[in-house]
Amino acid sequence: MLKSYKVKLKVQSKKQSNALKSLAGTYRKIYNTSIDLQQYWLDYSRNPKHYFMSKDTLLSFLRKARPYYFPFVKTMDNGMLLSVASTSKESFQRWFENLSPFSTYRFPKYKSRKKDNMSFKTSGDVKVFYDYITIPKLGKIKLWEKGYLPQGKRYSDITFSHDGKDWFISLKVAEVTEQQDLKGTVYIDFDQKGTIYVNGKSLEDITVSESYKRKERKQKSLEKKLKRQSIANIVPSQKGVKTRTSKNMIKVRKALAIVKNKLSNLRKDSFKKQANLVARTKPEKLVCLSSNSIRKVRNSGLTRTMREKHTLDLFSMIVKKVALVGAQVTRLEVPTKRLLCTP
Repeated sequence: MLKSYKVKLKVQSKKQSNALKSLAGTYRKIYNTSIDLQQYWLDYSRNPKHYFMSKDTLLSFLRKARPYYFPFVKTMDNGMLLSVASTSKESFQRWFENLSPFSTYRFPKYKSRKKDNMSFKTSGDVKVFYDYITIPKLGKIKLWEKGYLPQGKRYSDITFSHDGKDWFISLKVAEVTEQQDLKGTVYIDFDQKGTIYVNGKSLEDITVSESYKRKERKQKSLEKKLKRQSIANIVPSQKGVKTRTSKNMIKVRKALAIVKNKLSNLRKDSFKKQANLVARTKPEKLVCLSSNSIRKVRNSGLTRTMREKHTLDLFSMIVKKVALVGAQVTRLEVPTKRLLCTP
């Protein structure tokens, strides 16, 4: 299974910024040239089974035509040619296989210089370290999120993109996910620390990741800032005192709402992945806590870690997903971890 990662780059010098822009312009020129070659092939090809060039044919044409089409380009590498050849071939193949008036795939277009968002792909030798990456044509570039990208892996679909303000790198890593053999009876339970156990094995916790913790710290700082501003804007009134709403308070409230929405989306995505991993195995029977036991846990007061991790939300989502698959649900009044002797 391929897992994608995206992280912001910390471009500190103007030289690196200009080098990234130059590579984006080079990629645009090579891609437009590949579109030209595909159109020439489409016009003069007489074989109806091969209306578009294959990846190897296009790559050989680009390498032979390099001194003719790109005499001024010095920053081009072999990885960029490989990515352009594969992208051009895939776009023409999608267009050719969906030739119908109702198809959403259009004929491949050129990359405009005015509307270009300065993005390029490469399959070169990119090395990832804890807080920086190394690229043959660019050298060492620092990362905003330290330790987020996996190190020592084989990377594919390496893409550099620009959103008008910052540069980002996105890549894919082949990861082997070990699925539990859950055929038969599945036991689901949680402890006071907020960890959910499936057949005695704990699930992945999104709240431990660095990106989630960073957003939580930002949320706490914005809440403190809003509290200070609300105290500073207390004014006397006829009924006593009231809090005056200022423009800065409105800005902080909007920023706080955005951060809370991002945290909620991260939790929802993680919960869906964990629930789908359990439901994909299609177990026959599910054993979990009853609704009365969960209500007692809520009424008695959740621990702080359980509230922060939203343990009961993930628990209920897993139960619903597994029940939709067709598993027989058995509710117990005692925690299932006592039967399983989980750590």
